[in-house]
Amino acid sequence: MSAEFEKLKALVQSGEYFLQKLAGLNERGEFAEALAVIGRENGIQISAEEIERQLIATEAGGSKDGVDDAALEAVCGGESRDQNRRVEIIII
Repeated sequence: MSAEFEKLKALVQSGEYFLQKLAGLNERGEFAEALAVIGRENGIQISAEEIERQLIATEAGGSKDGVDDAALEAVCGGESRDQNRRVEIIII
């Protein structure tokens, strides 16, 4: 993963405010765009396209954190099998 994506990930994990801003997004593209905006607002230079590539790569490789379905559902607020919601947990 890129250093900028790692910075963005750490930023989003740092506060409930960021998670709330992302919670209602359903499409990967709009999720990536919202993350890019959050990044720009906080001095992280990463494009929505780069974020989307990172999300796709993470999805393809599976979770490296060993997060189970119950944890996904708790964070995402719904079924972990819903692919759009799964994108939200990948950044977390």
